[in-house]
This record gives sequence, C-alpha cells and structure tokens, in this order.
Amino acid sequence: MLHITTDFVPGTGGLERFVRDLAVHSRSAGIDPSVLCLNRIAGDAKRLPARDEIDGIPVRRLAFLDLKYYKPAWLPPRTLGQADILHVHGIGAPLDFVAATHWIHRKPIVLSTHGGIFHDSTLVGVKNAYFALVRRLVLPRVDRIIACGEADRRLFADHGVTNTITIDNGIDLRPFSATEGSCDRVPNRMLFVGRISPNKSIDHLIRTVAEVRRRGIPATLRIIGPDRYQLNDGLRTLAAELGLADAVSIPGEIAETDLPREYNQADLFVSASRHEGFGISTVEAMAGGAIPLLNHIAAFEYLLTGQSVSPGMLCDFADASASADVAITLLSSDRPALRAAARARAADFSWDRIIPKWRKLYESI
Repeated sequence: MLHITTDFVPGTGGLERFVRDLAVHSRSAGIDPSVLCLNRIAGDAKRLPARDEIDGIPVRRLAFLDLKYYKPAWLPPRTLGQADILHVHGIGAPLDFVAATHWIHRKPIVLSTHGGIFHDSTLVGVKNAYFALVRRLVLPRVDRIIACGEADRRLFADHGVTNTITIDNGIDLRPFSATEGSCDRVPNRMLFVGRISPNKSIDHLIRTVAEVRRRGIPATLRIIGPDRYQLNDGLRTLAAELGLADAVSIPGEIAETDLPREYNQADLFVSASRHEGFGISTVEAMAGGAIPLLNHIAAFEYLLTGQSVSPGMLCDFADASASADVAITLLSSDRPALRAAARARAADFSWDRIIPKWRKLYESI
C-alpha cells in the first residue's frame, strides 16, 4: 500500500496524523504500507531527508515546484508500479499525476477526500473551475473515492460527485482515554486545539469568552496549535483589548504527548471553524472527556449524533451573545453525563473499528 500525500510527519495537522495512523494501524491487518510525500512542510523552507522511517513506516520525500496552491512533483513510475494499490490523500497535483500516468503504472487508485479544496472561499472561482476538470478528467480513473466522514460525502455530492464511500477517520484514542477521577479538570476552562488559521475563526472564541465573563462566569481559554499564518500576536492583542490578557493563554504548538493532559483538564472543547472535513481534535477531546461546543457546520453536527444523549452542543460563534448563551448552558449542565456521552461517541472512531473497513475496501479492488 503506497500512501501518496503532499504533507506528512513531522508536519502537524489532521491529514498528517491520519495518514501516519492509518499506515501504522493497517499493519495489524496484514497490510504493508509506505509513504510518498513532498520534502518540505507547508510554511517551512527546510528540506527534509529524501528517505526516512517514521514509526516503522518507510517514507520517501520528493522535491517539488511550490506554486502555493498547487505543488507538482515527479512521482517515480517505478515506485508507483511496485505498489499493489495507490492510496492518494487529497485533491491536487499528486492525484492528477497518478491519474495521468495510470497507463504506465496500471495500479488501482484509492482517493481519500480530506475536504477536497473547499476549506474556505479563497479563489472560489478558480477552485470550481479546477474541480470541474478533476471531476471530468481525473476522478473517472479513480477506483474508489472515500469520503472522510459524512460532511465530506455531502460536500462532494454538492459538487457533482455521488459515487463516494464513507469511511470515518480513525483516531488512536488510547492516549486520551482516562477515568474521570484521574482527570484534573480546571473549572470553566475552554480549549481549542488545531492550526491557527483564518478559517478557524479563533477571534470568535475570544469574543465568546469575553461575553461569558461579562455575565459573571470566570471562563478561561487556551489556544493550542501551530501558527503558520502568524496570527497569534493579533489574537493576543484582541484578548488584551477585551480585558482578557490573564484569561486567554496562547502557548502555540505543544508536543503531541502533552495533548492528553490538555484535554483531561478542559471543561469544554471549543471550535469556531467555518469548515472541517472531519474534526480529529474534537474526537480526541471527547475521548478525554472534554465537552464539545462547536460551530454549526456539517462535520461537527455529525460528530454530535449517534448517542441517546448528545455529547455537546452546536452554536453560531459569529454571534458572541448567542454562543455565550450555549456555553453557559453547558457549564451549568449535568457535565458527568455529557462527558460519558462524549467518550462513548469518540469510541465509534477508534482504529479497532475503522481498520477492518479499510481492509475490506482494499480487498474489494
């Protein structure tokens, strides 16, 4: 199984983590994985080694032409031809190359959608035109299109792609699972974990906390993640202007091994993201017993379904007053019951439940 992706570890993010975890966990199902990716992490000029091994997975990295939104590279036909199946992650130059050279390598192609190219409204006209070409020229050469959750299935259906199969993202829940008695919850602490990027609308989280505190609840907020867009200084300035300098902490990116403690300490996990293909950090937080308060988008709506008791709530973070209302409702609710529901829902995405679906899919082609 050759996994082909633009970004991979040591890059941080949902896609990088998913590809790594899928490769690692698939070995227990008798699959022999390797990874082909680009030799620089997005936003970093440092060149990574051409060959590497990460968690026992062979990795080959390639030089590429960085056109910002499109990153073409020469994928060695011999490497492609040595695999039984080519599993491409995301829409873009690697998928275009693999589809265009199918007559050479003659290998089955699996595509994981990962939100496609519609994470935000940037260059929407160009994106629509490009995707129309992909739909007409590239996707017909793909053997299986896998939506990474219900939100992705709907998104691709809206753009005319209806032959998708949904396999939810798998999550390694073991590091985040803990009994409630072993968690050191910080009362009224809200936590965000993810890339610090414009589409995450983190300023809305800060304004919500300001409104919650104005109503007499001493809420605090921690914002954790890589700041590739250099937004943290502006977020700190906003917090200071709202009188939240001591209530909002922005430590930046932290070690992956430190994340379980953050989730176990948080009262609420919050995200005002305008788009998500899935929501890996949300599921990790739920496994750690943090109650999710999420922007009302399709991916988050899906994560809060499937249990007799919803594990959290949705809101419109663009309206600070309305989102504060929902936050206060959660902070004054039966939190032990919500934490139990959150853990139960997170278990639906464990790799033990997800890997057999991938094995069955691979075998089908």
